[in-house]
Amino acid sequence: MPPQSPDAFDQWSDGRDHRLASSPSVQYVSRGIPGYDELDDAGKWEVDVSYGPVWYPTLVPVGWVPYRYGHWVWIEPWGWT
Repeated sequence: MPPQSPDAFDQWSDGRDHRLASSPSVQYVSRGIPGYDELDDAGKWEVDVSYGPVWYPTLVPVGWVPYRYGHWVWIEPWGWT
């Protein structure tokens, strides 16, 4: 039986696998950290001579303030998040 052509799900899966394999964030964040790939869509990495690699968000709404909402919680194995 000849192999079937990839269907829409196969194409979606291949695209997702390629996106994860080529993520710029894996240069700076372990693949074991949940959400590492989401950094690619929300910002970019730059190397600062004083601090090293720094991630900057690219789409920040007017009036956004860090840590205004939410709370800190201890999550194993990463610590305070």
